[in-house]
Amino acid sequence: MKKITCLLFALSLFLMVEAQDNHTAATGIQFEHVDWEETLKLAKEQDKIIFVDAYTTWCGPCKVMSKNVFTQEKVGDFYNENFVNVKIDMEKGEGLLFAKAYGVRAYPTFLFIDSKGNMVHKGLGSQSADKFIQLGEAATDPDQQLGKVISQFKEGNREPAFLRKYAKSMQAAYMQEEQAEAVDLYLETQDNWATAENAEFIIEMAGDDVNDELLQYIIEHRQELGEAVGIAEVDAKLKRAAMMELYRKHRDQLSDEATVSTVYQKVFPKAQAEQYGGEFVITNMSRGKEADDQEKFLDAVVKHMDKYKTSDWGTLNSFAWRVYELSEDPAVLTKAKDWAKNSVEQNSNYMNNDTLAALYLKLKDKENALKYANEAIEIAKKDGMDYSGTEKLLEQIQALQ
Repeated sequence: MKKITCLLFALSLFLMVEAQDNHTAATGIQFEHVDWEETLKLAKEQDKIIFVDAYTTWCGPCKVMSKNVFTQEKVGDFYNENFVNVKIDMEKGEGLLFAKAYGVRAYPTFLFIDSKGNMVHKGLGSQSADKFIQLGEAATDPDQQLGKVISQFKEGNREPAFLRKYAKSMQAAYMQEEQAEAVDLYLETQDNWATAENAEFIIEMAGDDVNDELLQYIIEHRQELGEAVGIAEVDAKLKRAAMMELYRKHRDQLSDEATVSTVYQKVFPKAQAEQYGGEFVITNMSRGKEADDQEKFLDAVVKHMDKYKTSDWGTLNSFAWRVYELSEDPAVLTKAKDWAKNSVEQNSNYMNNDTLAALYLKLKDKENALKYANEAIEIAKKDGMDYSGTEKLLEQIQALQ
């Protein structure tokens, strides 16, 4: 305890809070640019918890959060109302001392600290705006704060609902051993693992390693769990596991169909392995810069989608957008339009409505282009997203004769 106190004292004397993206956006999180001692004073004066974005300059997920999540209006509204917000580079100056004081070992780490310098809650990793707001909500709720749930667990609380909450808190804090223990204890209380609630929990708690015990359960009970929560949700988890296996062990063979197929067959039946493995290879092909590579992608994606007809909304949208970027062929664009429409029907969001509007523009269908461009803008406004690109698209659509 004395070591922590000394570290915090040193921080209060020396640590300057970083000014990186001081005001992330007019409607996003407003980050203060003051020293740590002043940050603690602000928290006390405003009766707020301090939110610390503990980042590094090389961290890709940190940049994603800064660009795509911190800038959203709904995120800014919640965090500005409830926290004193600061950013600290964990590898610059006294940020090294801060990382040691608060046990920061992975990035981004999101710390919630009271005005006395005590950490009350913690989260980790890139996440959606909604998940990030949920993290903040937990930080402001004494019953969900990390210290409180740890104390309750140590005091012997083994109620199933509490064990679920505790496991999720441990996952958010990247406390893997504690998470695994809680998951085991919770599942021991459950006679049926294939209820919707338990299936969701298992999918959320399973790791991405193909050898993870809980992931193996998902592989073996794919259909049963799919009946509980939808096969798309189960397959999304398994796709991620296959993808991570490829990146970990076969990074130089990501376009090799045989290697990809072998990995996907570790988690899927053969038919699904061929479809999803093919989509992985085609996605890699889509990044080609040369004209010959782009032609190969267009040929491959059309053949693949003609064979399998559909996929998850994200893959459909990604393929449709890349076709929009590369092709002027009306027949190919029409196919891509159908993929984008399927994507919207599955999960209508800003991205796929924007894609569909762009494809209708290329097909010179002004009425439908206007319809989906306006829908994209409405969704973006509701979610606090930047829609300037769609506004430019709308100008092109309106200019159609």
